[in-house]
Amino acid sequence: SIILRERSMAQSLDLVLEQLVEHQRENDLSEETFFGIGFAIAGFHVSGTRYNAPLPLHEWSLIELGPLLSEFFGKPVWVHNGGKAGTVAESMFGAGRYIRHFAYLSFNYGFGGGLVSNGELLHNGIGNAGEFSGMYDAEENKRRPALQYLIENLTRNGVDVPSISYMRKHFDPKWPGVVEWVDEVAPAYSRLINAIWAIFDPQGIVFGGQIPSALAQLLIDRTEIFDRPRYGVPRPRPKLIISEIASDASAMGAAIAPFKSAYY
Repeated sequence: SIILRERSMAQSLDLVLEQLVEHQRENDLSEETFFGIGFAIAGFHVSGTRYNAPLPLHEWSLIELGPLLSEFFGKPVWVHNGGKAGTVAESMFGAGRYIRHFAYLSFNYGFGGGLVSNGELLHNGIGNAGEFSGMYDAEENKRRPALQYLIENLTRNGVDVPSISYMRKHFDPKWPGVVEWVDEVAPAYSRLINAIWAIFDPQGIVFGGQIPSALAQLLIDRTEIFDRPRYGVPRPRPKLIISEIASDASAMGAAIAPFKSAYY
């Protein structure tokens, strides 16, 4: 992995190319077998291959990434946002192996996701299907289940969590501040689950991104379903599934996107 912080786009791309060449050499891969680049970026889709990314990625924002990267690497490029890339990984290696219709919740520093219908990633009109944070107003946005707010809560309670990857590896549900955060996000979280169920009617809702499994289970246990059974019969509900993908789902999805597009 390459840390982007305090590096320019040009410096970052040069380092990626160096590692790419080294991986090709180590694995004895010919240039002919290298047929495309998968790229994932945080933020929402604007048009073409332009994304509106958070401030740390401002240099990567609002520019046509596809042509830029294709020219740099000399290969075709598939660009998704991080939530959709994670959804692609889940469709190939996770819940998508046994269900054809699911919603993917991508818990990262922010919060997003994606939708899979009949085995295919949904983009829809503008390309932002699954931008779940968009359902919250400015005030409620702070109480959505984005992991940045959990880290802030843990810090206030004296728990040192230097990064989300650290938190995922060392997460303890007994840390002071965890239950408090779950209580705080539960109403907005439950409304999201019910909205996905009502509008998309998936077979399953997958808890993915970088969320620790134990934290996902805490949220699942707090899920409030707004169903009103008629004649004693409830509406069939989606299964809430904790993703089994242990590595970075967005990176995995970006890497597999060219193969899925070309061969599956």
